[in-house]
Amino acid sequence: MGKEDKASSKKQKRWEGKEKVLNISIYVLTPLAGILALLSVGSFYIYSRCHIWVHSIFPNNTHDYAVGISVTLASLTGVILIFVAFLGQRLQLIYQQQELRDNRDEMKKSTTQLKKQARALNKQIKQMKEDSIVQTFFRILEQHFLIRNSVVFRLEEQTETGDKAFHLYFDHLINWMSGRIDAWKYPRDIVQADIFLKNHGYNWVPMRLELEGVWNLFFAMKEPEYPLLKNEVAFLIRTALRETSFGSYQRSYYYLFRYMMDNGLEKYLDAVEAGMGQWERVFLFYHIVTRFDVDERTDLKDWLIDHRFLSSIERKHLIFPSHMEWIYPIGSEPQFKEITQND
Repeated sequence: MGKEDKASSKKQKRWEGKEKVLNISIYVLTPLAGILALLSVGSFYIYSRCHIWVHSIFPNNTHDYAVGISVTLASLTGVILIFVAFLGQRLQLIYQQQELRDNRDEMKKSTTQLKKQARALNKQIKQMKEDSIVQTFFRILEQHFLIRNSVVFRLEEQTETGDKAFHLYFDHLINWMSGRIDAWKYPRDIVQADIFLKNHGYNWVPMRLELEGVWNLFFAMKEPEYPLLKNEVAFLIRTALRETSFGSYQRSYYYLFRYMMDNGLEKYLDAVEAGMGQWERVFLFYHIVTRFDVDERTDLKDWLIDHRFLSSIERKHLIFPSHMEWIYPIGSEPQFKEITQND
């Protein structure tokens, strides 16, 4: 029993004690007033009917004695009745206070019950909202995978879909970078560079002389002496990309990641990554590095990096292993940070 319940119990006992005293007083005084009233009337009646007998008892001032006794008894009766009326009002007040107290207790119980029901309802609404958000997420994810599976990349006579389309895209990127097809290593003059800018909306980035033969190191999975710079990779990714092949896919993953970030669904990033193939993960890695800022999705990029999305990619699958450090530098792993903090 709480402190409030104990205090309420003590008050209840005090009120019950007062009620009992008032009832006893009323029950005793009311008959007493009736008796005194009868005596007052009786004494006056005897005096009026038996005047000689009364005169023999009170020979001196008989009338004053007889009337005085009747009036005194009547006065006492009036006083007692007034007092009984006062006690009755007190008792009525106690009943009203008791009723108010009972109503207040009932209201407290009702309020407590309503609060419990409100908390339960809010919890249920919150759970329903969370369930709805998660269900919507999985529908969006399912639609995203359908769009991913419908991606088609064509290169000359070769056509691939799904994860193989991403693989073919990187083959095309390396071939275009290496010069096995007429592409990056061939310089553009001012006129050609201007035409490129008008057609693509961004400047041509010429290939540095020291990058000659860098593609051979790619196939040998070795780091070059002069690695590709981030702006060069961004240029290559954008130039080799084809809107007709990957446009819907890009818009889909932007929408998916935005929905996840806005609704705090970072715990499902592993599920998203688990549904991706090797080359799709590499494709998305380079887009996080190069395209998210260009497309004004920096907040999404930071959110994905903060939750180490795609950090489990094997470095050997990237164009060059060192590219991993562009967003996940060595020493940024959670276990490394934990060891550093403990030290």
